[in-house]
Amino acid sequence: MLEPLGLSSTEERIYDTLVTGPAMTVTELTRQIGIPRARVARAVPVLTAKGLVTRLPGRAARFSAVDPAVAVSALAQHQEQALAQARDRMRELADVFGSRRNGTHPAEQVEIIDGADNVWSTSVRLQHAAAEQIRAFDTPPYLEPHPDQENADERALLSKGVTARCVYARSAVLFPGRYTHIQAAIRSGECARVTASLPMKMMICDSQMALIPVLPVAEAGPSAAYVIYPSSLLDALAALFEAYWDRALPLNLAATSLPGDEQEGRGGVTPADHRILALLAAGATDDAIGRATGRSMRTVQRRIRELMHLVDAQTRFQLGMAATHRRWI
Repeated sequence: MLEPLGLSSTEERIYDTLVTGPAMTVTELTRQIGIPRARVARAVPVLTAKGLVTRLPGRAARFSAVDPAVAVSALAQHQEQALAQARDRMRELADVFGSRRNGTHPAEQVEIIDGADNVWSTSVRLQHAAAEQIRAFDTPPYLEPHPDQENADERALLSKGVTARCVYARSAVLFPGRYTHIQAAIRSGECARVTASLPMKMMICDSQMALIPVLPVAEAGPSAAYVIYPSSLLDALAALFEAYWDRALPLNLAATSLPGDEQEGRGGVTPADHRILALLAAGATDDAIGRATGRSMRTVQRRIRELMHLVDAQTRFQLGMAATHRRWI
């Protein structure tokens, strides 16, 4: 139970025994808890150093437990100091690793991650490593267990001030349950855009690492991915993201404009209308829009006609132009 505070099982048993009983020598503790004397003899000085046990005066070395209410504060402080030292050391190692990598052979600028579980855990690691921004391409298929649920790791990042920008393929927006996840991400602060298709899945962490699949999205096969470190290839991937971002259509208004589907916004347009227009602009069919918004195809078609009438548009293309001009999408 006390392992999170840095105690071994032997140390915990000794401390429990001293808390519930009288002061004891190492020999008495050995008989009481049935652990080899050598282990007890090694553990008692450690407990003393951590402030959990104190040695009583006298010729015979007898030990007594320190009040847990007092000891836990000292132990927690000890752990915090150890963690702070470990963080400082890891920062030093990260600086060394980065400088070493800059001078390594080009082949070492790319790492191969094999296996779906390893790829997924690496994507989570990249998110946690971000200090400034995450940029991503999102398109099926998905490795995560529940692609229709909100990404808690991203939400935690956004709460710390990290910027998240994601370009979604039309197939991602129409993936069953995925649109709800996208809306939740946007409400947490993600900047989202949609485009007809994407060449691959991708995640870029700051300007330090990128994760891309080994195989194209359309091909089946064992899950594997490349981790790209600072290089001209990473710069090219960042430029690719920015190019797609610039020509993609924003989804943020469609998810955050108003809290209720029946509440009208500017020009009599509801949040449901924003979603319809965003999906329409992304090239989704009426049937697909209906599935994504929970409406029948006939209801979607009727609402599109009403929106065309609202802006005096003769074609759907004109509706899209008018919606863009009015910042409905």
